[in-house]
Amino acid sequence: MKQLFIPIFVALSLLVLIGCTNNTIVPEVTLAPTELNVQVTDTPFATDTTTPNETQVSTPTPDSTADATDIPQNTADATEKPTATQKPTPKPTPEPTARPKNPAKLSAEKEREIKEAYLEIIKQRYSYNPDVDWDGVTIDNVSLFKYYGTYSGGIAVMLGHNIEGIPAPPPSDAIGDIFGYHFEFANSESVIMIYDNKEFTSIFAAYNSGVLTPEDIRDIHWYYTHQ
Repeated sequence: MKQLFIPIFVALSLLVLIGCTNNTIVPEVTLAPTELNVQVTDTPFATDTTTPNETQVSTPTPDSTADATDIPQNTADATEKPTATQKPTPKPTPEPTARPKNPAKLSAEKEREIKEAYLEIIKQRYSYNPDVDWDGVTIDNVSLFKYYGTYSGGIAVMLGHNIEGIPAPPPSDAIGDIFGYHFEFANSESVIMIYDNKEFTSIFAAYNSGVLTPEDIRDIHWYYTHQ
């Protein structure tokens, strides 16, 4: 009897569960009218229609691919400022150099010849002066001897003496420009002379007579100012 009761109890329990399942009340969901009228637009994101705050409005950044003429520019920067053309620094005119002396130095014989010829001129010029002991005058009394080169017209030299009894020559206007080169001598006896065959010609007269060329004058002037 007890074994029969258990199956009957199980069967009744199942029937009760089935009945409860069929009688379950499902609450009805009523949609609001506004939700029924919702339409789906093509735009997946809602458009914000709120008015932006003026302080939050940002200036749109121009597209980097936009034409350069479409991008507003500062007129002050757009206007090119004229740049001053820098003048080239003038280069100093190179000082002309002279041709090498030929010969570079006079031989002792030639120098002695020139000095003796010079003393002969001094004796002729001051022979009237009784205060001069001409017998005692030698080439040692030639105190100034400068050699400025040998040219087709002769040898350019400057000479001076220290003979007692002959007053120093007064300053003269032995100043002049030759072919644009300036020469200035203390007196008439200190002028550069051109020696040729025991004769002397001043540099001024030698150039005027065509004995010296402009190139000769250039070289003589260079040695005159550099030695």
